[in-house]
Amino acid sequence: FVNYRHMAISHERRPVLLPLLCAALSFAVGHDTAQPHDHNGILEPFKHGAPSVLTPAELAAVDAGRPVQKTVELEGGSGARAVAVFHVDASPEIVWSCINDIRNYPRMVPGVAATSVYSERKSRTGGTATLVEYTLALLGYRMTYFLDISYEPRHQSMIFKLDYSRLSDLDDTIGYWHVAPTASGSRVTYSAALILKGWFPKPVINVLLATSLGKATSWVGFEAAKRLPASASAPKRVCKWSWRKVRRVCKPAAESETVQPTQALSSTPASLSQIVYITLALALALVAASYTRKVGLQFY
Repeated sequence: FVNYRHMAISHERRPVLLPLLCAALSFAVGHDTAQPHDHNGILEPFKHGAPSVLTPAELAAVDAGRPVQKTVELEGGSGARAVAVFHVDASPEIVWSCINDIRNYPRMVPGVAATSVYSERKSRTGGTATLVEYTLALLGYRMTYFLDISYEPRHQSMIFKLDYSRLSDLDDTIGYWHVAPTASGSRVTYSAALILKGWFPKPVINVLLATSLGKATSWVGFEAAKRLPASASAPKRVCKWSWRKVRRVCKPAAESETVQPTQALSSTPASLSQIVYITLALALALVAASYTRKVGLQFY
């Protein structure tokens, strides 16, 4: 029995399956730590320093908590350039602690399956130079590439490119981070570009770009929020003694009222011994007043 319908469908899918097979075969003979890359760079690498100036409208959007993202597909559909600028409610120190925590990227960054640091050294300017092996896992594809990362705190920036001494599955990639302090946290700029090897289905390219470019930056704010100190993440509380409830009452600082000088006595915590002493003193005063009324004529 021959299923002609199945054969027809298979024939229609053949043009798609063949490039997929070619892509899979290209990965099978892809990355190699013992061989240099095919070239020494196609994309022009970023430099340390401040990012491009935002327009007033873009700056207002970022300050209002709305990220500014731009993605431009490269000619031929083999890659893209992207930039994202967004606000994080954390100090630059906390933001950089997330970005520099490369060993924990598999836990923090969606799509990153593994990272392996194979070289790390301090620079004479106080920064770090790191060589890292990355592995991405997307829609059944695994891509491994090697990055040369340079972090310079004096420039508030990090740049990266391929480590061209090793053969990567990506044709080329470059990237840039910049973190600047603001009144309420940090303004983070992330820019990157990549070129893929061979042909990939459009969904794979879309997911890859979303993972490694603009949308991938959402993890920074989420991770930074978890690293905030308890004093910064929890609202401040003000406690004062309540005579009506005979105990201390605590409220958030925003809800507590300013204590006036005349309220100083009522806002001072009282111990149990003080309460007993005051009660006994009042009782003795009442007894003395009653006795004086009864025998007062005898004093004249």
